[in-house]
Formats: sequence, structure tokens, C-alpha cells
Amino acid sequence: MHLLLRVLLKHLEWLSCQDTIKFKFCLYRCQQIVMNLMNL
Repeated sequence: MHLLLRVLLKHLEWLSCQDTIKFKFCLYRCQQIVMNLMNL
């Protein structure tokens, strides 16, 4: 689980170099995915 979070964070760091709006949307999506995984 922590490994997955780390991968997501690295991916988000890379995306932050891209468009900020895209980054915010992706961050929101990743948060939803993580929440869903924790609920499983």
C-alpha cells in the first residue's frame, strides 16, 4: 500500500512539471483511487 502511494506521489511530482490544472485534477483523481483502495 505504501509502495503504491510512493509511486503515485512520484507520478504526481512528474505531473507537477506539466499543467497545474491537469495536476490538480490528477491529484483529485489519485486521492479518490487511494480512498477506494483503503475501503477495500
